[in-house]
Amino acid sequence: MDPATGAVTAIYDASALERPRPASREAVLNGIAALPGSENVLLTGKLWPTMYEVRLIG
Repeated sequence: MDPATGAVTAIYDASALERPRPASREAVLNGIAALPGSENVLLTGKLWPTMYEVRLIG
């Protein structure tokens, strides 16, 4: 997202994360946080036991 306008500038597919997923249908990606001073973000999901630090390229 463009911080100045809020416009979506890219779409990333994170479907390969957290495989196999927990059995619950509620176990979806829902946590995204920017890491200040870094090009990385943290991704996690509802009911996921893992947090991923990733760099979005594009």
